[in-house]
Amino acid sequence: AVVSTQSTGTESGETARVIMDGASTTPLPDKPKFKTSDFIELIGNGWYQIFVNGLMGLVCFALRAELMVTPINILALGCEWNLSTLQKALLPGMDILGSAAGSFVGGKIADMYGRRTLLLASSYIMVISSFFAITAHSYYVYIIARLILCSGVSINYPVASVYVHEVSVAADRSFWMISLQTMMVLGGVYACACSLFVMDLAEGWRWECTLALVPVILSVILLHFADESPRYYAANGQYEKAMEVLKNMARWNGVELPEEMELTGKAKEMPNHSYIDFYRQPYTRMSIIMTLLQCTRGWIDGGMWYFVFDAFTYSFCHLSDFFTATYVDEFGCTMYTKTQYFFYLCFVALFLPGLYLGGVLQAYVERKQSALVITWTLTGLCLALLVCIHYTVTMAIIILLNSAIGALYLLSWTMSPELYPSSMRTTSVGILNTFNRVAAAGGSFLTEYVDPYSMTFTISTYCVFALVTSVSCLFINREQKDKLLADTQSEASNYGSVPPSTPEESERGESEPDELSVDARKTD
Repeated sequence: AVVSTQSTGTESGETARVIMDGASTTPLPDKPKFKTSDFIELIGNGWYQIFVNGLMGLVCFALRAELMVTPINILALGCEWNLSTLQKALLPGMDILGSAAGSFVGGKIADMYGRRTLLLASSYIMVISSFFAITAHSYYVYIIARLILCSGVSINYPVASVYVHEVSVAADRSFWMISLQTMMVLGGVYACACSLFVMDLAEGWRWECTLALVPVILSVILLHFADESPRYYAANGQYEKAMEVLKNMARWNGVELPEEMELTGKAKEMPNHSYIDFYRQPYTRMSIIMTLLQCTRGWIDGGMWYFVFDAFTYSFCHLSDFFTATYVDEFGCTMYTKTQYFFYLCFVALFLPGLYLGGVLQAYVERKQSALVITWTLTGLCLALLVCIHYTVTMAIIILLNSAIGALYLLSWTMSPELYPSSMRTTSVGILNTFNRVAAAGGSFLTEYVDPYSMTFTISTYCVFALVTSVSCLFINREQKDKLLADTQSEASNYGSVPPSTPEESERGESEPDELSVDARKTD
């Protein structure tokens, strides 16, 4: 490796330079002090990032498969226990409320005890509670087990997103997030594909729950081989452990770190943060905007997954007997046909075009412009859905709306971890995911409980959420595209600026232009 580094603002105030070319090294008069971001930018992308992203992708694959169990099985569960309309409406609602509780608590735990620790704990919770859901012989046992299971499911995606952000080069965060969310979509496709094969079996919903558990168990095994996030250690003042992870990352990527480089920072901050810090300065405006983004995505997405079955029935079933959506089994229960499940699989997969288009948009334009394009497109589609009266056109609009939700999904989880320092990053994204899950519970409950023949009111709520969020995005005042992540509160005092390089500047909240130049290239 050929490494050239230059640093100003060391503790002695001197300028230090390191030039490495093969075995030739010019010693430094003083060890330069570097932040975690400097090391990650120096190490670059490589096998370590591929492994982490693949593992976090498996975690997201597993959680999406688990979240799809209830919407797929809702008619079968209603038949199993002769549920009323209200009880069926509570099935997805309880899932999502469990997700909200898990996100609220889990984010704080991940900031206090580590990202890997939280992912392992929540995955074990998923395995144990899934066993009780599979063997449940009572409606109430099932919903309690699912409530606990989803409390573990919910925090996994925000923490996985944070983990990927924290080990990625700044310029490539959007790319890795596309990969992560692709795996999540494929988890939904997997769940729908399983339903095609098991729902005709006796108590097929139990087999569906069992198959959804398989990727969870695999992710638990592999998580034992993962490192903790180096940014968590740095934010917690554990610089020796952070350096161990960074050196391991460099070994994986085939980069040799100069021995003169030293990780520095302030004492740990975690115990000083509370939930209310999320809405304090300098985060107030962006936190409110991100809350609106997550509520809009949750409300529309949560309701649309249950609305789409009815939309499919009204749109296509009048065209041909082939499109029969439901049938009555030998016990007199109304069940979905395989055609309906196949359509659901395709609908889940159609999340991907919007995801990829949103990723391309974020790669070339700033976050604010991306947010405006996506949210106003979403608003237009919601308004079109409200006024449309033709069934087939309605279905086409829903498919486009699904893609727009995919783009919004990528945007919200790319922006959120960028805005907050490592010392409160998972707490912040956990709060945002809590709002998202509460909104999703409201949207799904409304869609299930309102008469499906009169969905005007439900779609009107989609329009209101989308319009308010689109207007709020006009007031985005922080741009984090390709910017280094901060580890502590003092580093995050200026979002778009380089973190302060001396303790005196940190105390004053000042920041000067970055003079650190790091260039590492792997050569034959």
